[in-house]
Amino acid sequence: LSITSSTASFTNGQPSSSLLVYFSGVLSFSADAQSFLPARKFTPHFSALIYIQRLLFLEYGLPYRVYLHIRIARRLRFR
Repeated sequence: LSITSSTASFTNGQPSSSLLVYFSGVLSFSADAQSFLPARKFTPHFSALIYIQRLLFLEYGLPYRVYLHIRIARRLRFR
């Protein structure tokens, strides 16, 4: 699901049609949902999201183990 939402195409070329864009927008709300967080408080959440996406893409591209339920084979071992 994470890879699917990260690689989803935009509808009519509009980034706002992406679930990931909406989710990152929700992360920027304050605790009482009355305002947006200042950049200095929002940036750590956003950078963590980007970091996790990078790890997921790495595992998706070079899987360490077999994922039978989504039909991804294990990467080859080099000697």
